[in-house]
Amino acid sequence: MPDYCKEKTLFEVIGHLPSLNWGEYDAQDFYHSFRTYPEHMLPWIENLAQGQSAFDNESDLLKPHKVIDGKIVVNQAKNGDKYMR
Repeated sequence: MPDYCKEKTLFEVIGHLPSLNWGEYDAQDFYHSFRTYPEHMLPWIENLAQGQSAFDNESDLLKPHKVIDGKIVVNQAKNGDKYMR
């Protein structure tokens, strides 16, 4: 078995990579890309701090939701890291 070594954080592993714009791929690393998603979701995550979830937003309009019969129905936070920065 290999010797124990402390786990690195995600930031320690990929924090040096450049920021990308919507749908962009890094010219030096094809696997580093900005995955596109429905644009209506952008306000949910654009102002989050690192480690925050969209479910932490105060306004229900900024939480992941659906509109059913004209009313906002906030999604359940089932997956702890979904919509997280």
